[in-house]
Amino acid sequence: VAQEMIIEDSPADFGGYRPKNFDMGYQGDVSIRQALQLSLNVPAIRVLDAVGPARLTARFRQAGVNPILPVNEAPGLAIGLGGVGVTLRDLVQLYTGLANGGKMHTLHDGTEPANAERTTATILDDQAAWQINDILSGVKPPEGAM
Repeated sequence: VAQEMIIEDSPADFGGYRPKNFDMGYQGDVSIRQALQLSLNVPAIRVLDAVGPARLTARFRQAGVNPILPVNEAPGLAIGLGGVGVTLRDLVQLYTGLANGGKMHTLHDGTEPANAERTTATILDDQAAWQINDILSGVKPPEGAM
């Protein structure tokens, strides 16, 4: 998915699942860059629908994160908007992949021996990690935050 690819932010029905944006409004056609910077839910689900929730879940597991899903249910599109159980530790661990060129590093809390092995897993290729970081670096802080 290219940063400047245009994606539609409009009401959508994905087999009965109807995600909405936080502000309940829609922006129309936006670039992937704009959609991510504005945290638009519908474009995120459109991308996940194309990729597949099972593929995203498999990538989580590859990174050592075991999402908690309802028993005997396949992952659905809601996982793209946080509709899955993960610990804060797992979430932070996934974010290390963005900070390290797509390579996720296991977290250590200081209770392990000093020579404890640190493992890594590739969760994104380095170019994809760079693009996401580039997009997110353009997000303006909320008014009054700085």
